[in-house]
Amino acid sequence: MSIKVDPNLIKDLKHFGLKDASKCFHCGNCTAICPLSTPENPFPRRLVRYAQMGLTDKILHSPEPWLCYYCGTCSDKCPRGADPGETMMVMRRYLTSLYDWTGFARKFYTSEKFEVMAISIVALLVGVGLLLFNTGFSNWNMVHPDLNSVWPSHGIELADLGMAAILSFLLLTNVYRCIKAILGDLTFKIPLKLYASEVKELLVHVLT
Repeated sequence: MSIKVDPNLIKDLKHFGLKDASKCFHCGNCTAICPLSTPENPFPRRLVRYAQMGLTDKILHSPEPWLCYYCGTCSDKCPRGADPGETMMVMRRYLTSLYDWTGFARKFYTSEKFEVMAISIVALLVGVGLLLFNTGFSNWNMVHPDLNSVWPSHGIELADLGMAAILSFLLLTNVYRCIKAILGDLTFKIPLKLYASEVKELLVHVLT
């Protein structure tokens, strides 16, 4: 099987905040001290190696960045100051940009100008909406202000539902792309019973 190498991967990751990964000489301290690392799954060292070698596809198919909860122990014990914990954080940002089919995630992570522009546009749209859909009447009372006299509550509710629908669609489609990238052909071959047996574990991680 051929392996595609991206010589610009490290340079690309620097746009997502990568700083010290090149200092790593693979002593294995981070892997030895990480409570989540196993002989079969030696990370974070393996992900650092992938980055140094330009193995974009390997990173894309790796679930390890999402298992790391950034306790910081590996960074504290690194003799070279390579900060493997932050490298895992960078991997999560990078992977988020790969899963996002809109391309917005990459822009938000790598461009402050785009971030300011996006926030400004959203604020402008909200302001225009409030101006266009206000009732023209107001009943201001400093003790019991009636906002519904200016902006109908049902209109705001519909706007909230619309926003929730759009965000949910974007989130779920990107989650699907994440699952598809990690599991590949196994996505639809794993029995539903197995998924159901892990619901408790999912809830624990979501709520904690």
